[in-house]
Amino acid sequence: MAIARRVDGLSAFTGSDLKFVFSLVGVDMTGETGVFNIATAPEASPAIAATVTLIEVIYDDDGVPTSILQAYASKAAVQAAKAVLAPSDEGANLNLYYEFRVSALAGETGSDAETTLMYGAFPIKGSI
Repeated sequence: MAIARRVDGLSAFTGSDLKFVFSLVGVDMTGETGVFNIATAPEASPAIAATVTLIEVIYDDDGVPTSILQAYASKAAVQAAKAVLAPSDEGANLNLYYEFRVSALAGETGSDAETTLMYGAFPIKGSI
């Protein structure tokens, strides 16, 4: 199932950890895995591979689940990527791209399949 949504506006600072928390309504992601990869271009090898973990699954009064997921990469990983990709200009923004993908959507009919949930532009910004 192709449900990918372009979500721009995500970014990271070189002086901070990368951390995003996502809500996935209608899906219990217990036992599933995900990847949040950041690269110089679509189809390129990731410059940063943020770890995705399930924080919590909440069910509403009608039994509809909401999975709370976190994508995290350390400040050191962000700084290392910036140093490799833009070594001559420390303060410049580095325009990258990201993709957030999960191993499968629980409860989906048919075979389990990797599913891209979000993708878009991802600048890494210089920090003071």
